[in-house]
Amino acid sequence: MPNKPVYNIMLAFVSLVQQRSVDNPIRYWGVGGKPYTAIQTNESAIIAVQRELGDNPLDAVFLVSSEKVETYDAPKTEQYGILTHINFLKKRLIEADERLSGKLHSIRYYDGLDDIDESLRNVTKIAGQIMDYAREHPKARIRLYADMTGGFRYNSVMMLTIMQLLQYNGIELGKVLYSDPERQTVFDATSLLGLFNLINGADEFVKFGSVEGLQAYFKTAPKTEALGNLLEAMQRFSDAIKMCRTSLIKDELKTLNVYLKAFKENHGDTLQENLFASIITTLQHEYGPLIQGQATEFDIIRWCTRKGFLQQAMTLCTEWLPSYLVNKKIAYTDNPRVLLYCEREGRKQGRSWQQYFISTYVDNGSRYSKNDADNLTLAEFIKADILAFNSGNKKIGDLKSSKYSQIVSFCDDRKKAEDDFIFLRSRMLSFEDFEKKYAMLGKVLRTLHKESQSHAKRKKSLQDFCYDISLENIANRIAELQEQEIYNLFAIPNEDYGEGAMAEEVRNEFLNIQDDKWNKHADRYRSLYDKGYLRSSYRYNDMLECLKEYFHIRVERNQINHANTEDITSVGEVRAMILNPLEHWVSLVAGKSK
Repeated sequence: MPNKPVYNIMLAFVSLVQQRSVDNPIRYWGVGGKPYTAIQTNESAIIAVQRELGDNPLDAVFLVSSEKVETYDAPKTEQYGILTHINFLKKRLIEADERLSGKLHSIRYYDGLDDIDESLRNVTKIAGQIMDYAREHPKARIRLYADMTGGFRYNSVMMLTIMQLLQYNGIELGKVLYSDPERQTVFDATSLLGLFNLINGADEFVKFGSVEGLQAYFKTAPKTEALGNLLEAMQRFSDAIKMCRTSLIKDELKTLNVYLKAFKENHGDTLQENLFASIITTLQHEYGPLIQGQATEFDIIRWCTRKGFLQQAMTLCTEWLPSYLVNKKIAYTDNPRVLLYCEREGRKQGRSWQQYFISTYVDNGSRYSKNDADNLTLAEFIKADILAFNSGNKKIGDLKSSKYSQIVSFCDDRKKAEDDFIFLRSRMLSFEDFEKKYAMLGKVLRTLHKESQSHAKRKKSLQDFCYDISLENIANRIAELQEQEIYNLFAIPNEDYGEGAMAEEVRNEFLNIQDDKWNKHADRYRSLYDKGYLRSSYRYNDMLECLKEYFHIRVERNQINHANTEDITSVGEVRAMILNPLEHWVSLVAGKSK
């Protein structure tokens, strides 16, 4: 498909011709590469653009003219006689470049200073006429140049507003020029409009998590490595929110914080980077704990809700809230068979074991007996221990597998490595240096990387693999390993798992067996609770109320995803459905901890 032709147009507020300029014309140096002598204020900027464009000159010049400019006579001259101010300018421009003949269009506007509403109507009128021109040329790209020199003092504000309106409607920006008669120079003032674009871009990121405005602002500007890293981190966070990549959002926020600090401390000295650095503090303040690397899952859900990302907020609730219920022991299980079954079935469906347990798990109707547990292998007990530790249900000292030093080392590394893992993912820390500090976690990552590459179509380096995995997800990946891989990974002695090794005394060391719509779920929870598979550190009714709140969020999310038009819930109701349970749960946990 051929590129669209470019139509160059220009906008200028026309000034009155002054007698002093008639008597002493101003000679501008370097207008389009050579001198130019001007009488009327707007001449030099328009001719500068015309000369700069060369063989592809201006296709239209829109001259915004007040009543005085249109109807009053300019000072009389021997060369032109008596002409109105607008006709004087047109005469001068065509005389300087005859290619402008037939391309000069007047737009009348009200120039009273006492009626702001009328001035705003002028803005829409002027922008509207230029958009009409664009619609007359639907197969062309319209590029706008602007002269900020002429008109009343407040016209510069009007000009900036018009340009922003036109940019919003798809008009490209060429250059913004300003003629300084005292310095006899035509200045490029494009960066002035760029400042507005920068502020708007930062505002978009604060309000909506969008990076498009900032990317557009810095598209053609030279960028330091610090800025490039920061913009890339902002884009990754934006993508993670929009695509609900729940396993990456928290890590991307921490990565973003690392690059924000790096940019503040070591940004470039260009105008663009200095301007951006001046608003970074405000950006950090607006994001609060989210962008300071301290965001909890509840913080992120609240942020999405406040910003109007309700579908994303409900998706995050659906995927994250079960882990909160389990971790805080509002509704949890520590039954190894239930843990492993939920992990396996959840993995098949792309869900966490906590989500599968809270949303789906149903007992087959009989209590687990000691004989049922006899079928568990040592590897399965180890996996269950690691999953329970990762979810916060067990401390290191509570692990039945704590007799194995490498499992203890892994859990200890997992607990301490959070910040350094962010540096590793951000490539600010090499894997080798990370591994020196967290030897067992490094060994686990190497094993998981090797296992993933054995059946991957596209090979990844170890560093890239670490970039793509979250710290929270490592335990789930361990649970996917084969039995022998578990034994090799944690250096389990052969006599503990070999043939006949799971003798009664060994097994007992690991054995820790605990013995529609909402109503059906309530019955399911009651059955699991009675059998000891569902437990709580709170009163049964408190637990059930939390589970019911989660149930309503999940149902509403499914209705929205399937475009269900029945029982349409208002935005306010959805917000309350999300935020109220968060406050309830936090209050419940805080009360228990007192």
